[in-house]
Amino acid sequence: MIKESTEGVRSKDSFDFWREKATPLVNAHRPASAAPFSASRQMAAVTLGSFVDTRSDALGIEQTAKQIRQQDSDNIAISMVVSGDCYQQQGDTSVEVGYGGIAIVDMNSPYAVGSSSAYRELRVHLPRDVFTAQIGRVETLAGRDYAAGGALHRLFASYFREFAEVLPAMSTTEADRGFEGLLYLLQSAVAGRAPVAKNQVGPEALRSLAETYIRRHLHDPDLDPHRIAAALSISRTRLYEVFAETDGVAATILAARLDAAQRMLMLPGGAAIGVVLLDCGFRDAPTFNRAFRRRFGMTPTDLRAMSQGR
Repeated sequence: MIKESTEGVRSKDSFDFWREKATPLVNAHRPASAAPFSASRQMAAVTLGSFVDTRSDALGIEQTAKQIRQQDSDNIAISMVVSGDCYQQQGDTSVEVGYGGIAIVDMNSPYAVGSSSAYRELRVHLPRDVFTAQIGRVETLAGRDYAAGGALHRLFASYFREFAEVLPAMSTTEADRGFEGLLYLLQSAVAGRAPVAKNQVGPEALRSLAETYIRRHLHDPDLDPHRIAAALSISRTRLYEVFAETDGVAATILAARLDAAQRMLMLPGGAAIGVVLLDCGFRDAPTFNRAFRRRFGMTPTDLRAMSQGR
């Protein structure tokens, strides 16, 4: 993971530093402002492409046809806005991209992107052939605003944010698997169908997607294999197959609920046990207590007392 930041740079030099360091091959500008400029980004390369997490004050970027000809690359950029409001212009299409929105830019064609206020975006770069194979034809997908909405879009957005958080701690193999899962959900979010036949998607990537969905929906007592399979657009049989080397889907859901409950109970001044069990998707205290004792060898009350030194 490579990190770059204006931190430590003199205020009056911060924008010029960022322009030369982070955007040397494009035209970068910022709105007239007397305030110091601040920006940072984290970057990582994976087998299929690269990942960038950028936080920046207001900034505009333009790339001309001449600048494109000077580069020896043919990449597609896919970004998601995490905070702030951004814009994108390519060809005769201009769109605003708000929170959770997805934008696709053909970097081999002149474009302008940016934001008039501070923002954060998550972005992946893919070679054109990878984009075509995994996502679709860029000619039909670029230059459009895929506004937040829909179950698959929400699942992609939550997965993208979590991927950004855990990527620094991932091994190369884990990062590749996580990235594969990200592309799988991206294609579903922007085109409404899976990028490849379901039986061609690696089981590790599908299991990663399923585990992310479980963590995001622990509060739902009705969370079950059927709902997970439906969210991932796969059959329950396929879901069971990708969990074949574990204790199973239901056991994974229960373990995730109990682990979350354990963390909540150990927090100083945490919520009442009754609130914790509901937040973790349990319907009643007896069921919660029995499952908790089987997993941890003590009751929730015992754990809370021990964590508080009583």
